[in-house]
Amino acid sequence: MNEQNVELQRVSSSWYRGFDSIYHKELAAWFGTYRWTQQFIIWMALALTPALMVPAATHDRGVAVLTLFLWSGSNMMSIGTVILTQGAIVEEKLTQTLMWIFSKPLSPAGFVLGKFAAYAVFIAAIVIGAPSIFVYIYAVFTGLPASISIGNYFIGVLMVYLVVLFVLALTILLGVLFDRIAAVTALALTIFFSGSSIQSNAQ
Repeated sequence: MNEQNVELQRVSSSWYRGFDSIYHKELAAWFGTYRWTQQFIIWMALALTPALMVPAATHDRGVAVLTLFLWSGSNMMSIGTVILTQGAIVEEKLTQTLMWIFSKPLSPAGFVLGKFAAYAVFIAAIVIGAPSIFVYIYAVFTGLPASISIGNYFIGVLMVYLVVLFVLALTILLGVLFDRIAAVTALALTIFFSGSSIQSNAQ
C-alpha cells in the first residue's frame, strides 16, 4: 500500500501532469467535430489563390508557384495561427473554465504544453501539411523541372512550420500573460511583423 501511495504521489507531482488530458481534449475539439473541415477548405483556398496568380506564360511556372507559396505562406500562415490561437487560453479565463480545470490534478505547464502540442498538430496537418502537398502537385502539373527536388521543397515547408511554431508559442505565452484577446492579437502581430521587417531590411 505504501509503495502504491508513493508512486501515486510521484505521478501527481509531475510538472507536466494533465498534459495528455488537455492534449486529447484540444485535438478532439478540432478533429472530433466538423471544425477541421471548415479550416481545411479555408486553407486550401488560401493556398490555391497564390498559385492561380502565376500567369500561365511564366517561365518555369511550377518553380514560381512553389516560390510564391513559400514566400507568401509564411506570413499568411503566421497571421492565421495568431487568429486561430488568440483565445486558446484567454477564453478559458473569461468563461471561468480555467478555475474549474485547475481544480483537477493538473499542472500549469501540463495545461500550456497540452494546448501548444494540440495546436501544433492541427496546424501541421491542416494549415501547412495539406496545402503544401496540394501546391506541390499543382506545380508538377504546371511544369516543374526535374532539377527541383521534392526534398528541398519540403525543407522549405519545414522552415515555414518552424516560423509558425514560434508564432504559436508566442501567442499562447501572451495568452498566459494577458486577459484580453485584443491585447494578445495586437502584441503577437506587432512582434511578428516587426521581426519580418527587420529580416527584410537585413536582406
